[in-house]
Amino acid sequence: MTRRVWAGLAIIVAAVLALTWIAWPSPRKAVTLYCGTEHYTVTVTVDSPRVGTTALELAIDEREDHDLPGSEPVTVELVMPLMGHAMPPLREVVSGRTKFDQVMLPMAGPWDIVVTITPPSGDPDERVTMPLWVSGG
Repeated sequence: MTRRVWAGLAIIVAAVLALTWIAWPSPRKAVTLYCGTEHYTVTVTVDSPRVGTTALELAIDEREDHDLPGSEPVTVELVMPLMGHAMPPLREVVSGRTKFDQVMLPMAGPWDIVVTITPPSGDPDERVTMPLWVSGG
């Protein structure tokens, strides 16, 4: 065989290996998002931001370093604004940290996680929106 044939085969093998490496599925990793309002800091951890069922952990702290009272109502909504989709809201009374085990992400693409906190003092609700990219299964 000539040098040209060997060089061509080497390029083809390198291209196949590169495409295989790019297309190889990566291990599932948790994604942690941080945001805040005037009175609260919000941390959301999504166990696996892929299509299907996943777990979502929510931690809320007051900026004045006080834990939340046990009666703090919180609503978490998963919204896909580009497609007009939204999942049913998750409602919970949060005492600083809670975990939702069966959260459904039905489509790949950009989602928004909207967390609404209702202060016990009767003040207006405080809302944060965090972007999340959901990849295919």
